[in-house]
Amino acid sequence: MTTKTKTQKLSRMAAAGLLLVSFGGLAACSHSDDLSQARVAKQPTPKLVRYNHVVSFMPGSSKLTLAEKRRLKDFVRTIVPTYGDSVVVTADATPGKGLKTHLGLADRRAQVIAQSLKSANVPVYQRDVSKGNAGASDTVSVTLRRYTVTLPNCPDFTDDWKAVFTNQPHSNWSCAMATNFGLMVANPADLVRGHDLSPGDGQRLTGAIERYRNDETKPLLGNAVSDVNAIEESDSGGGN
Repeated sequence: MTTKTKTQKLSRMAAAGLLLVSFGGLAACSHSDDLSQARVAKQPTPKLVRYNHVVSFMPGSSKLTLAEKRRLKDFVRTIVPTYGDSVVVTADATPGKGLKTHLGLADRRAQVIAQSLKSANVPVYQRDVSKGNAGASDTVSVTLRRYTVTLPNCPDFTDDWKAVFTNQPHSNWSCAMATNFGLMVANPADLVRGHDLSPGDGQRLTGAIERYRNDETKPLLGNAVSDVNAIEESDSGGGN
């Protein structure tokens, strides 16, 4: 076998080896987990909690007895309403002798309870229900609605720190952000639904766009803030 033949044979073997390595690398890269089991970022979980209380009235009356006032006050003291809470007063609007008469009674009862809850400083909503043929009821349901937040199970170091090739984030991914967010949120109900935007001033918004297009925008403060801070620091730093 000549030197040239040996060289050609070695070249073919080297090429075949490189081809096998390339196929092996492609096979390793093409492997992936089931995307339906893809890991998602951790999130704090809001949960609605309801605290119920029943207020009884004398038949045909919208006046709270001393005993019912005390019970309602104890209920509020036990729950301790806080920011984000709301109260739903459910009054029975089942027609009695007259529909208008009982609707008026239900409204008066709800207003009496709302007035009693005024010191709790929480929004009170009224909801009228009808019990059909069951007859009118002399009880009013008071429900305090409160959202709580459950933090994710963090830290989560169930995954190994060694390198993996499944294109999945580590089990502790997003733990710090989700935990801090859950601890900082003032009203967990905002995690369920955000606040509506207030009505915008169309004339003011249009004016801003026109000033931008006409190159009439106000200049930024520039160094003015730094100059003020420097003056304040020099005035406060010196002394005799």
